Amino acid sequence: MNRKKVALVFLSLTLFVFWEAASSIIPIFIPSPIAVSQALIKNADILFYHLPATFFIAMGSLLISLGLSFFFVLPMQIFETVDYAAWPWLIILQAVPFIGLGPLILALFGYGILVKIYIVTLLCYFPIFLKFYEGMKNVEPAQLKLLQSLGYSPFQILLKLRLPSALPHILTGVRISVTWLFSATILTEFLGSQRGMGLLIETAVRNFDNALVFAALILVTLLSLFVFFIAKLIQDKLIPWNGDK
Repeated sequence: MNRKKVALVFLSLTLFVFWEAASSIIPIFIPSPIAVSQALIKNADILFYHLPATFFIAMGSLLISLGLSFFFVLPMQIFETVDYAAWPWLIILQAVPFIGLGPLILALFGYGILVKIYIVTLLCYFPIFLKFYEGMKNVEPAQLKLLQSLGYSPFQILLKLRLPSALPHILTGVRISVTWLFSATILTEFLGSQRGMGLLIETAVRNFDNALVFAALILVTLLSLFVFFIAKLIQDKLIPWNGDK
C-alpha cells in the first residue's frame, strides 16, 4: 500500500473516530455511526421511496443546464455582437439570489416537479455555462489562425476547433455542478414537496429522528459521488489525453 492510500485510510479512520466521539458527547444532535447504519437498514424502504424523486429533479436540471449552456454559448461564439450584448446580462442573472425567489415562484406556479427543476436549473447551470464558454474561447491561437487563413467560416471553426477544445471544459463544469446539484434539489423540496429526500429530512427533523436525517444525507452524498464519478469516467473515455483530474 503506497503513501497516498495509507494517508486516505488514516484520514478516514480519524474522521470516523471524531464522529464517534462527537456522538458520545452530544448524542441528541449527532447520532453514532452504528445508529445511522441501523437507520439506513430499518428505513431502507422509505429512503428508496423518496430517493427517485430527488434523483429525477437533479438529473433533469443537469440535462437542461447542459442544453441552456449550448443555447447561450454557441451563438455567442458565432456572432461577436451577441457575445458582447449577452455576457454582462448572463453574469447579472447569475448574481440574482434565485433561491430567495423560490417561495414566490412556488406560490405562483405550484409545487410540481417541473417548477423544482426550473429553480434547480437556475441555480446550477452557470458552472457548466462558464466552463463551456472558457473552453470555446481558450483555443490554440496558431490553430485558429490556420483555419482562418484557409477561409473557414466562424461556424466551421466552431465545429472543427472550438467544440472539441471545449469538451473537457464542459465535463469539468458538469462535475462542478454535480457537487452541489443535489443540495439545491433538497433545498427546493424544503420549500414544498409531496415526495423527495428534502421532505423526508424535514419530517425526520420534526420527529427528532436525527439518525434518519444522517442516513438520508449519507445516501444523497453517495448518489452525488456516483454521478460525479460517472461524469469523470465519461471524460476519461472521451478525452483520455486530457490531463484534468
